[in-house]
Amino acid sequence: MKVLVVSDGTPDSESALAYGLAKARETSGQLIALHVHQHYFPRDDAGRSSSHQALQDSRRRYESIRTWIHNHGCGVSANADFSIIDDYSDILRYASDAEIDLIVSPPAFVEMFDKARCLVDIVSAEDEQMVNS
Repeated sequence: MKVLVVSDGTPDSESALAYGLAKARETSGQLIALHVHQHYFPRDDAGRSSSHQALQDSRRRYESIRTWIHNHGCGVSANADFSIIDDYSDILRYASDAEIDLIVSPPAFVEMFDKARCLVDIVSAEDEQMVNS
């Protein structure tokens, strides 16, 4: 099974990544972690775009995902990718091109649930807390 985990750097994404890794391990599958960066950037109080800083922060989160996969992905074929997106349709296009069987996503991308051509699991940090308690 090819599992695509969508990450946007939130705690929900961290939970989705752990869940996706478990699914890949349980099915002897492959994990692809796709860290996404929204193309739209808000402006600060002075009207300046914060795009440069936001992109730098996103790249740092991507590197931390790569490190997490390296440290936790033992025995699982796993890699990470970085993409600048406009909306969830870019994620679905990526999943289709990569022939993904399961998309694991934080709630921020719930809109793609009904549009995907494969299974989609929406995972939040709250879900993980309930499982661990």
